Amino acid sequence: MKQYPSTRMLMTFCKVAQYLSFQHAAKELGLTKSAVSHQIRSIESIVEARLFSRTGRKVILTEAGHVFLKHSVNALREIDKAHEKIASIRGTESSTIRLSSLPFFSNVVIIPNLHRLKKDHPNLSLSLGSSHDYADFDTGAVDVAIRFGRRHQSGLKFKPLMEVKSTPVCNPDLFKHSYSPDRLASHPLIHFSFQPKAWDIWFSENGINRKPASEDLWMDNVPDAIQAVQAGLGSALAMSPLIYGHPGYGETLISPFPNSSKSYDLFLVTKTEQIENTSFRAFEKWLRQSIRSINKP
Repeated sequence: MKQYPSTRMLMTFCKVAQYLSFQHAAKELGLTKSAVSHQIRSIESIVEARLFSRTGRKVILTEAGHVFLKHSVNALREIDKAHEKIASIRGTESSTIRLSSLPFFSNVVIIPNLHRLKKDHPNLSLSLGSSHDYADFDTGAVDVAIRFGRRHQSGLKFKPLMEVKSTPVCNPDLFKHSYSPDRLASHPLIHFSFQPKAWDIWFSENGINRKPASEDLWMDNVPDAIQAVQAGLGSALAMSPLIYGHPGYGETLISPFPNSSKSYDLFLVTKTEQIENTSFRAFEKWLRQSIRSINKP
């Protein structure tokens, strides 16, 4: 009788292929590195082919590995679909949605409203990851993502969530109730590594040529920048109206300056075949209700 790898083995293989690291995959899966290596060796024994080439610390997929990855991802997707269809037949949501969200969106929309998701949909679980990086649907590690803009990729559906605009935020003690773009330009600014020209655009719209200063700070995520703003370390660009959902807004955090005239669209991104899934529809409804709950104080 022909032997097949278990779904656990396939998931382990896909994680190693995603990170090209046995150690990283082990950490992600909550396994030891030796356990991951054992599962990969078992798969290689079953398919009678080397799936990874190991040279020192470097791990790469072999030609057979690339072929096996494509079919492993498809097999896991089909198993997910089977679970979803069975859940639909039962008329309940019973699954885990793997969500990749922007960090600040997670802080002000997702996390504050998780209690309501659990109350309204007790059988629906959420696995949350926060990142500005491209959401990788190819390996099956992500079911749903929340991202800016529209990136063309076959097999994905982009559903508009909301429109946001950049708005400067500061600690009110920093300006002593005298707010103007000129005064803002004379104070320290907090820049984002993933949007290095954001401040240039905002100051240009307000007729100011402001060069980076030595006292400026650079950060790679919005939540840390907002915390620095509250501590009086400088001003940062936040997303309006999302910033109104921050617990410190109106006290240690205010936005007395003009919004940028340029707007950006946030999208809910998922695989096309998941649009009609019962669990996805329940999650989307909860998410849109959570967004509507954000109001300016």
